[in-house]
Amino acid sequence: LNVHMRPDDFHMRPRDVSPRFNRMVSMELGPPGAAVAEAMADQHNTHPERSRLAIILVGLPARGKTFTAVKLTRYLCWLGYDIKHFNVGTYRRKFHGKATGSDLSLFDHSNAAANDARRMCAQMAMEDMLAWMEEPGGHGARVGVYDATNTTEERRLMLSRMMRGRCKFIFLESQCSDPEVIDQNIRNKVVKSPDYTGSSFESAYADFR
Repeated sequence: LNVHMRPDDFHMRPRDVSPRFNRMVSMELGPPGAAVAEAMADQHNTHPERSRLAIILVGLPARGKTFTAVKLTRYLCWLGYDIKHFNVGTYRRKFHGKATGSDLSLFDHSNAAANDARRMCAQMAMEDMLAWMEEPGGHGARVGVYDATNTTEERRLMLSRMMRGRCKFIFLESQCSDPEVIDQNIRNKVVKSPDYTGSSFESAYADFR
């Protein structure tokens, strides 16, 4: 996992957990929980955005982004953080339905309307995450996990502009080049993804590949 962090310090502290980390780095690490823990600082700060952290997943399909997001959510919840997982695919299915088989126009990058629709879903998910972070109450630091491919520079710049001044953020990239691992990820995805509900495994597997 490649962890790309902003150069300024975070000032966040989980509930009932002793301060542990206070340095900002760009590094390549194994366990994603350890990588994100490096982004947590050792003291509170008066700036509201410093009590909010957005973890933005980056990666191609079937590279383990959602798996990583779920594990991070459970791990940081266990540490005492107020944390919530936001999956952009959920917004896409809510407003545009499933995108499988012959109906793949939403992912046609030459289609301006499709590009606008995908961008709108990404923006809605981000606005919901930021609004949740800014809600009063809670028990201290809030962490939002933003789960989407985010593979283009344009998309990451858009998200960065939306977050700047409202929260601290890191981009966490999940990379995998092992064909066997990718194939297993695809198999797991087509079994569990709402996009393939009602489809046979064989047709869903062929569609995803």
